[in-house]
Amino acid sequence: MHWNANGAYGFRVAGTGALVQGMAKLFTDLGGELLLNAEVSQLETQGNRISGVQLKDGRRFAANAVASNADVVHTYDRLLHGHPQPANVQPR
Repeated sequence: MHWNANGAYGFRVAGTGALVQGMAKLFTDLGGELLLNAEVSQLETQGNRISGVQLKDGRRFAANAVASNADVVHTYDRLLHGHPQPANVQPR
């Protein structure tokens, strides 16, 4: 949704789907691989850094960085099993 200085709002042409498609295209153009419908069971760490992703089907992928689409509480409680949470993350 777009909001302008005059107080009017509306939806951008092509909508948010076009934004997501553009981001996915840029990611793959830069050499990234998207896996759709691949449930993550755990984010792996070394020290205080992400080192990989483990999928529910057992596949593992090394990673230098990960963007979690889950909310922050789910990410820490379920995906980063036992990893210390930042002070501003409130338990459910």
